[in-house]
Amino acid sequence: MNGEAEDVWLVKVPEFVAERWRTASQTAGGSVEFACVRAVPNAQQNTEELHLLLNDEHAQGLPRTT
Repeated sequence: MNGEAEDVWLVKVPEFVAERWRTASQTAGGSVEFACVRAVPNAQQNTEELHLLLNDEHAQGLPRTT
């Protein structure tokens, strides 16, 4: 670490997403960028909502919300 403050989140994902993640990692032979987490401010509640954004390459066939 470089001494800068960083936020860290523990994110629980549905089992079908975790299984797809494991499969992608095994297919790639190790580490793979599967998704990113975006913190979206909610001004009304003075909080942040966390959104899991799956990469299109690995999200095919998974349910999506809009």
